[in-house]
Amino acid sequence: MKFKLLSIMLLALIFTISTSFQIYAQQTEKPNKIEFPLGKWSFSYPPISRLGLADAPAQIVSTTGDVKDGGTITKVGLENLSSKTIAAIKFQWYLFREESPQKIAAQGETPVVGVGRFQPKETREVEYPIVSFGKIYKPLVKNGKLEGEFVIEVAVSEILYDDGSKWKR
Repeated sequence: MKFKLLSIMLLALIFTISTSFQIYAQQTEKPNKIEFPLGKWSFSYPPISRLGLADAPAQIVSTTGDVKDGGTITKVGLENLSSKTIAAIKFQWYLFREESPQKIAAQGETPVVGVGRFQPKETREVEYPIVSFGKIYKPLVKNGKLEGEFVIEVAVSEILYDDGSKWKR
């Protein structure tokens, strides 16, 4: 009986120590910080389309990002110009040099993002990490440096309405 009690207490002590170590290890890990390149460069993400992609029934009216998160566009302001309630939206993004917007350096898209019941003529902000400059600039680095002024443009590429219909670019 004494041996059983001692065994249980020993197992409890081992469990407590291992759990404490795991929590300590999680708290001391460094966050996945994105490093920006050397060189003379800048980037912006204006809401106005330079690529002529402002024809969607939901228009982008603002873009918000954070350099602390690697230059991630984290929020998009939208206006529903359609007569239907929107349930979800898919975004495309394009990276180009300021001086040559028609020459796309990189592009991608998000999955379909739910927006609740986005009513006609309503304006709202959608929070979703669209794209991070810190994760897409590397192919543009030459001789260890990044040079130039870059633009990330976000566009609506697909809309799912709550009646089941769809608009697609």
